[in-house]
Amino acid sequence: LTFALLGLVQQIPELLLTTLDAVGLALFAVTGAQKAWEHGSNLWVVTALGAITATGGGVMRDLLLDRTPFVLSESVYGTAALAGALATGILLKTTGRPRLALAVGFSVAFAARMLAVVFGWQLPRFA
Repeated sequence: LTFALLGLVQQIPELLLTTLDAVGLALFAVTGAQKAWEHGSNLWVVTALGAITATGGGVMRDLLLDRTPFVLSESVYGTAALAGALATGILLKTTGRPRLALAVGFSVAFAARMLAVVFGWQLPRFA
């Protein structure tokens, strides 16, 4: 089944796959942050667990596809997850409104990732 569907997957436009990946990244960042918050974690742990949850799935995908994980090659990938998780954590702490926190955190992570893709943004590299 995988080999039969490979041709179909290769026909999907790359921007669509990248957009869906950004959606997944953002969703996992905010849900990971929310779960950490529900268990009484502080803001630093909430942010870290949100980012780890978001990037972990992408790392597994990339390893199974035998390519360098995006989190190691696309500098705004992990940063987008961190930003979304941090925004979620801050809003959970300050407003106590989970829906607002998740919506804003998702928007921050998704926008950061997509803007980086569209405009080719990279964080500075240290040589």
